[in-house]
Amino acid sequence: MFSELKKKVEEFSANPDLAMRQRAIDEGRMGRQIEIAGAFHRGKEEGREEGIEEGRVEGREEARAEERCKLRATVQRMLAEGMSKEVIAKVHDMSLDELKILLAEK
Repeated sequence: MFSELKKKVEEFSANPDLAMRQRAIDEGRMGRQIEIAGAFHRGKEEGREEGIEEGRVEGREEARAEERCKLRATVQRMLAEGMSKEVIAKVHDMSLDELKILLAEK
């Protein structure tokens, strides 16, 4: 088996056309491997960027929810102190409907 392989290698070496074809095949394979590696790294980077953006969006949503919760608690304290809904809405620059919606949230 080794002798057959050696014979084929010698034939390739002796025939420039076969050697050139094999070189083209090898270069094509290497080129595809380079393209695949590049695509993998680009995909990985895009995934990382998407994850960062999703984290930012989630962080902003959580911050808004926390602010609404704090506002609701403040409004409830103001109501407990006897302030009218009209005055509370005016102080917080919102309509009475918005105030009702805020108070209905859990």
